[in-house]
Amino acid sequence: MSFSTQLNYSRKPKAVASRSTRLNVYAANGNSWLSGQTITINLPQLPRSYYNLREAVLKFKVAPTGAGHLQQSAYSVINSFTTSTNNGVIDKLEGYGVYNSIIMDAQLDPQVAVGVGSLTMGMGGNTDKIKLGKGVSTTTKIPVCLPLYHGLFNTDRSFPADTSSPLRFDIKLATPNEAFIRTAHGTEVSEFTITDLEFIVDVTELSPDAEVVLASTFPDFNITFEAISHTTTTKSNAGTQLNENLGCRYSSVNKITACMRPQIDIGTAGVLSSVNRTSGKIDEIAYRINGQQVPQKSIKVDTDFSEVVCENLKAWGDLGSRLAPSSLQTQNRTDTTDADNEATTTVQVENFKVEDLKFVGSTPDAVDIAPNDANIGTFFTSLDLNTMPAITDSSALYSGVSTLGSGIITDFKFSSTPASNSSDLLLDFWIQYTSVLNIDPVSKSVFVSV
Repeated sequence: MSFSTQLNYSRKPKAVASRSTRLNVYAANGNSWLSGQTITINLPQLPRSYYNLREAVLKFKVAPTGAGHLQQSAYSVINSFTTSTNNGVIDKLEGYGVYNSIIMDAQLDPQVAVGVGSLTMGMGGNTDKIKLGKGVSTTTKIPVCLPLYHGLFNTDRSFPADTSSPLRFDIKLATPNEAFIRTAHGTEVSEFTITDLEFIVDVTELSPDAEVVLASTFPDFNITFEAISHTTTTKSNAGTQLNENLGCRYSSVNKITACMRPQIDIGTAGVLSSVNRTSGKIDEIAYRINGQQVPQKSIKVDTDFSEVVCENLKAWGDLGSRLAPSSLQTQNRTDTTDADNEATTTVQVENFKVEDLKFVGSTPDAVDIAPNDANIGTFFTSLDLNTMPAITDSSALYSGVSTLGSGIITDFKFSSTPASNSSDLLLDFWIQYTSVLNIDPVSKSVFVSV
């Protein structure tokens, strides 16, 4: 027999002796970086200490050579983020800015652009133009403090700071046209600079006695986390099918996320090439794993997109949540009179369904982006592959699909009518899989199994 917590009057047990501090780690390879370069951060070795990576942030300042706006946020200045030790790569997230744009659209309310997003992530502060990040001239810098959401940064386990080979982060920067959109035609953002970079993380240091107790309780350190791999492929504008082997072989794949962007826009000045996503006239979504179609019946996109949206909500754990925030669809408010008590007309903008992303004419710029532009798209597709959905992140079990035997093959079907953007499509795929990190208790070496 047991009582609910409302009737539990026992005293809370006291934690082991420890102290918590905040650590600011600077880059190991300089203090200023240009586009395309790599920033390296080495975490120090600390005895009896543990990094709380879940609450780590990346702080820096970014300045372009020409007047421009960040594409949605400062995540767009990063191309890839690699976590490793001397024993090998632990996790590498490529397509970093594009992936984080999906997260922001899927799980953040437009009001975030005015509040927390504007203060910490370089968002533009305008709910009517949420894809337009903070603007900056050539004489100012944008200070940002980015939360990190992927890989080891998404686990609830602290990482031991006394391993034989400390953690290392390699952050490759994006190109200027992937990170910024110019303010006006003819004033290109040909370069940008990152300065004043710090990796800020909380550290818990145990007392010698507490460390002995922990070591005797857990002789082996195992940290299970969700790693993400990335791959791309292309589809011709007139193509009606996409059957591509993504080449991802893992023992437990939990989720697949994909998006499409016009290939003609990638790396092009004056367009939102990193954060503007098309629905691409896709009709059906499915994958083939180990010779079987997953899901058993294809996801039908249709004209209302309701089925693919529900699958996205399931994959991100938001289905059934009454207050699940997102920025997938917006509203366009226009004045109807010139009077002081003027009325407004509100029209829903169905950004998730947008196919043609050419939001301006032949000379696109940031100033051409209209409030809640009907030619700015937010489409993406995510598929949850967990075979036992009741299992939670805190469970000791994992239940993804094994792809060791055959990998993952796309089974996408598109309309026979070419997309109106008249461009081949670049498709990004992120495969989320269970990864287990083991720290040898004797050598303190770090090993990863997938």
